[in-house]
Amino acid sequence: MWDGVMNVIFRLFQICMGGCRHPHTLRERRPLHGVDVLHFVCEDCGYAAPAVDRTALEHQRIVEAGAVKLPRSHQVATNVVELRRPRPRRRAAAM
Repeated sequence: MWDGVMNVIFRLFQICMGGCRHPHTLRERRPLHGVDVLHFVCEDCGYAAPAVDRTALEHQRIVEAGAVKLPRSHQVATNVVELRRPRPRRRAAAM
């Protein structure tokens, strides 16, 4: 019951102050500095705030660090490739 009363008081306060105070937000990716960044978006008014404040340079570095990198390939001197790999050492189980 107390939660309901506090909810009504909070809503009245919001109406009297003349604006949305963003009680309900959703998580959504939106572009910021050319990168899709996680934002908290208000359901009622559409206000969006980034989850973490970073500069444009920091956003770009994060994208570069997390980017998928292509594997490097190299030519083998002969046409035969050895498939045998050394076996890993087995450690004795501690008892």
